[in-house]
Formats: sequence, structure tokens, C-alpha cells
Amino acid sequence: MFDKGNGTQKVNTLFEQLKAYGESDYYPFHMPGHKRNQKLAAQGLPVSIDITEISGFDNLHHAEGIIKEEQAFAAKLYGAKKSYFLVNGSTCGILSAISAAVSEGETLLIARNCHKSVYHAAYLRKIKLEYLMPEMDPLGFPKAITKEAVSKALDENADIGAVLITSPTYEGFCSDITAIARICHSKQIPLIIDEAHGAHFGFDEHFPKSAISCGADYVIQSLHKTLPSLTQTAILHTADSLFVRAEKLERFLAIYQTSSPSYVFMGSISNCLHSIQKKDFTRYAQRLSSFYQACQTFRFIKLYEEEKDIKDVGKLIIYDCSETLSGPQLFEILREQYHLELELSMQKYVLGMTSICDEEQAFTRLFDALKQIDESIEAASSPKNNLIALPLPKKQLELYEAMDTNAKTVALDDSVGEVICEYIYLYPPGYPVIVPGERMDEAILGYIMNSIKLDMNVQGPADTSLQTVKVAR
Repeated sequence: MFDKGNGTQKVNTLFEQLKAYGESDYYPFHMPGHKRNQKLAAQGLPVSIDITEISGFDNLHHAEGIIKEEQAFAAKLYGAKKSYFLVNGSTCGILSAISAAVSEGETLLIARNCHKSVYHAAYLRKIKLEYLMPEMDPLGFPKAITKEAVSKALDENADIGAVLITSPTYEGFCSDITAIARICHSKQIPLIIDEAHGAHFGFDEHFPKSAISCGADYVIQSLHKTLPSLTQTAILHTADSLFVRAEKLERFLAIYQTSSPSYVFMGSISNCLHSIQKKDFTRYAQRLSSFYQACQTFRFIKLYEEEKDIKDVGKLIIYDCSETLSGPQLFEILREQYHLELELSMQKYVLGMTSICDEEQAFTRLFDALKQIDESIEAASSPKNNLIALPLPKKQLELYEAMDTNAKTVALDDSVGEVICEYIYLYPPGYPVIVPGERMDEAILGYIMNSIKLDMNVQGPADTSLQTVKVAR
């Protein structure tokens, strides 16, 4: 352990150690190049704690000291066998877990609404994909993957090497991980859970249980999404399971993570995990409960509530039940008139993300804005915003075949019948509308064009104007 030089002030966490070092008289004749210059600190840059792998601060890729201790603390906190700090976000954790669990040429069974990083792993490792379709809500968002769907898919395809599910979804819906883990293990295959939006699970009974406590083998969480930690900080947990390939996982973590991991990020992870307390979540749950109850008085603006769902109540799905306002329209009103920046807008709803760091005034401000919007709505005589459902395209080529094939460019309007060689997705939430190797049809094109018309954030093609798309020759 590092001390400040007088041999008396010992520190216990990585973050505390970084702060103590920044306040010491050690001079850095080492990277990084800002040299902890206080002129830069005065500009707001956290240079005092931004160091490299110097004596006493351990090495993420060969943890033997304080980082090893911090990762062990994280594992104990979440109930994992091992936990790994991620400074390249959940993306590198997902890439690593898939690469460890599934060999090249094998098949991975995934929820269709998985994040694009899952598809990137399939491309990099030449993995075949089979899909689980989530339940869809009438408002247009995916919900849980059922245990019946997983069981049926595994019974029908003996080549599946692992299962990967997003739980919670972007909108906060959780699958029955306990039951799904049992099904996967009965088939002798691992279960990977993208729990990027669930790093706060398990700390209070008002929120769902964490997937690692429900029997999943690999669980990836983005601390920065729902806990007080810096953007790009995440963590990967593994279970005490026969289906975890720890040595292979660590090899891929060393490949996908930077060789110069940020101590600012790791310090943020340390500070986050050591500072959160149960009382913070209890108070947060009480604020949420009061907010939901208050919003029940609105005529048209509604918060999604459904008792049969396993759902994170911290994700606020807000919509106009009269369908006078579309999701994008509600999003812009909140942003432009009330300076409330929500997480995303879809065809019929907007999503607000909350956390233990939201004070009472934040909920009051959102309530007041929604109340004024609700009072301004004159219900339409008929629905204005007919929902165009997201259909499942037909696969013609494997993902890795399509991305490396000889492609040509055609107008997006003329792409029906073509095998697409680029992703097209909405970001956020980041799951694809069409994946390379799938054939464009009228329904898919209609969904894409309607999303563009609604000014939703459609991304993926090299042509960012969305006028053209690459297809297989």
C-alpha cells in the first residue's frame, strides 16, 4: 500500500490511494504526458489521479495487489466467484465472454434485441447465430425472453454452444434467469447475461435480483449506466460454475481491453462500489413509488406499469395514451421547453433513466413538466401514430460471410430483395433492425423508413445520409 510519505496515513481503496498519491510530493518521470500539471487540473481535468502502472498501484492485466483486492471486493459484493474491472465498457466484457464461451464455427443462441457488440463478437469469432424473439409490448418495445422459448430452441438445435440474453432490456424488463440457467445447464452449455443496465440489481428488494445470483455463468454490467461511476466503467462477473472458462476469458480480456487501462476509470469503479449503501436504494425506491403514484392523476400521459412483469421501476416508460403525441414529439417538448434530456424516444414512447443520484427535485421537475404537457393535450378522435412492428428478416448468409463479401451499393429505397451487408439499427437502444446477411423485405424497409420519418436515430450504413446501403453482389 502507498502512504503519503509520513508513514502514518494508510489508505484502503484504490480511489483513496490515487487521491493520496495525487496530494503527495512524488514527481512523475513517467507517463502520462500531462505530468499531473496543476494548470490542467485548474481546467477541470482529473490529472492528479491519472497515472500509469507505477509501484504500489498494481496492473489490471496482472493483478496482484490493490486491483486484485478491489476485484475480490466486487466479487464478494455481488456474490460472484470472480469479478473483472472493465475500462472499455460492457462492450469488451461481452466480446470477451462470448469469445471464451463459444468456439469459432459454433452457434450462439441470442435474444434478437441484443446489443450490437454481441453481433460484433459473432463477426470477429466467426460464430453462427440463432435467435430468440422477446415478447413484444403493444407500445413497441421488447420484453422478456421466456424459458419456454429457450427450451424449445435448445431442443431443436443441438449445435448451440451457449445462450446470451439481454436482461434487463433497455426498457428494464427481466427474464426468468433462474429457470433459463437451469435449462442451459441441463444441456451442458453456459448462460451469458448482458446485464449492462442492471448493475444496481440486488442491493434492495425493490429491484430485481442480479443474474449472477440467479445462476448465470457470465454477467456483464455497465456501472456507469445506473450507478455513480464514470462513463465507460463496467464489470464482468463469473460464477462458481463448471461452464466458465476462466483462463480463456482472461486471455480475451487482455486482447479486448486497452494495455493502458485508465486509473481514473478504475478509481471511479473503486469509489462507486465502496460508497453505495442500502439506504440509498431504499430512499430511491421511495421516490420512485411516490412519482409513479403522483403520475396516476394524469389524463393522457402515462407511466408503464404492469405487475406481472419483472421490471426495473427505475426505467420510466412514458407515453401519451391518446396517441396525440408520438415518442419523438414528447421527447422534443421535454427537451426544448423544459430542458429535460431523456434517454431515448421510440415511435410511441420515451424512456427516462433514473438512479440513486436523482434528488427529489429531479422527480418534482419531471412531474411538473408532464403535468403541464398532459393538461395541454386535446385527445385525438382517432389514433395518429400507428405502430409499425419490427419484423424478423430472413437470414441468407452468416453475419461474418456477409460483412466480408464483395458488396455493391444500391439506393435504400431499392433494396427490397437484396441481401444486406451492413447493420441498420436504432441507437439508442443499439440492437439491429437488420443484420448483415439478412434479406431486406417490404416490412423491414417500411419500419426503417418510418423510423427515419419520425426523426429517430437510425445508424449503421457507411452512407450516413441513409440514401444508399451495401448489398451482396
